[in-house]
Amino acid sequence: MRILFTNIVLHARTGTEILTRDLAFEMKRRGHECQIYTHAMGPIAQWLIGEGIPVTDDIARIEGPIDIIHGNHTTVAGIAAARFPRTPAIFVCHDIENWYDTPPRLPNFLQYVAIGPTAAHRLIGQDIPRERLTIIPNGVDQKRFRPGPPLPPKCRTALAFCKTRELIAPIRRACRKARIRVDFVGYGARRPTEEPEKLMPQL
Repeated sequence: MRILFTNIVLHARTGTEILTRDLAFEMKRRGHECQIYTHAMGPIAQWLIGEGIPVTDDIARIEGPIDIIHGNHTTVAGIAAARFPRTPAIFVCHDIENWYDTPPRLPNFLQYVAIGPTAAHRLIGQDIPRERLTIIPNGVDQKRFRPGPPLPPKCRTALAFCKTRELIAPIRRACRKARIRVDFVGYGARRPTEEPEKLMPQL
């Protein structure tokens, strides 16, 4: 099967970027032919290209036939659906308020996916029929993230993954109040990590 994924950017470690990377890589591993269309390429796009998954910011460079479009984000998903109007498409809503998760209104979007009940409520409020809506929560790679030892009776340490610096202060205050020692990683903490599964067992 030939799958076209879309994501608005592919240059940092935000949620949809990691999801798109991992999903495309896994589908390729299962024998499918994957391509990705984005507005902005960066390190994640280059990693995917190095793994044999074409990534482009020029929709004209993607040639059909395409069997299905997996669309994240309104603009790139809409452009891909318009480029291949006879290809069935799904749209995945990840965010409850940002404009770029507004569902595209093109006839080949046959199914809509929400990552949780709040995102589903947004789609329903934007006139997406309930019978065309499925809730699929974010998943966990259980091969990478293995169960740790039993938790202690009281939490003493924590590791917070922060996308923006604005998250650090309120988390720190809450942990201080609960007498929990907290450490921060991620772009917000200026400590990006490629292997979070190795940090978590060290708590």
